[in-house]
Amino acid sequence: TLTLFGHSMRDAATDPVEIPPGVYTYPFAFELPMHLPESTHTSDWASGGVDIRYQVITYAKIDKDRIEEGHHDFTVVVPINKRDMLASAPIEESATAELRHLFKDKGVCEFALSLPRRIYAADDVVEADIAIDNTLGLMDVEQMRVSLKLHCDVALSERASGIACGQHESWRAGALVVKRVAAMVPQGKTKMIALRFTLPHTVPTPSYPDRGACVRLAHILTVEIAGAKLKVPIHIAHCADD
Repeated sequence: TLTLFGHSMRDAATDPVEIPPGVYTYPFAFELPMHLPESTHTSDWASGGVDIRYQVITYAKIDKDRIEEGHHDFTVVVPINKRDMLASAPIEESATAELRHLFKDKGVCEFALSLPRRIYAADDVVEADIAIDNTLGLMDVEQMRVSLKLHCDVALSERASGIACGQHESWRAGALVVKRVAAMVPQGKTKMIALRFTLPHTVPTPSYPDRGACVRLAHILTVEIAGAKLKVPIHIAHCADD
């Protein structure tokens, strides 16, 4: 909150200041905190959406009973350093799928996802390896499904929300990427599959690592085999600085 006094006064509540007619400009500046999430607006008719908006609000007290208020929207963009993006930590996660056919147990299949980093920029190519271990499976693994969608989680304290125990909300956007990938791993065998896809040139809503705010945005990369889902969070920057 910024409070600006353009003219001297003894008591703002009781001592109005009379100024000559004219146009008056009151410059001001403030530094945005580093943890702010980027301006965001995205929605879905079925599940709602998220709107992160920033405004400068001004008040002018005309007399003791009249206050004029003005609002001006501005956009916060959070670029990410390309060096930090390329140096982000790799991802190694695994899961187990229970194989069934005609309601009969057909063993299990282990699969693992490897990514060289966890931060990307729009228009980047995502390359990953999916290792499938079907040595304990009693049937072939023919295909898998890969998807990428934005997840937004909001956690407000009781003080900030005015609600007992705080407020917690989650929202999922439509998928940016959906791919069906042929696996063709025979029972008793293992296979390494290279996954490669290009991110859209423009990403409707970017996501960044946790910035200490109450809003967490992440793009969830999901690999699904035989109903088992392996989910890993990655982040997609709106742009990257050299």
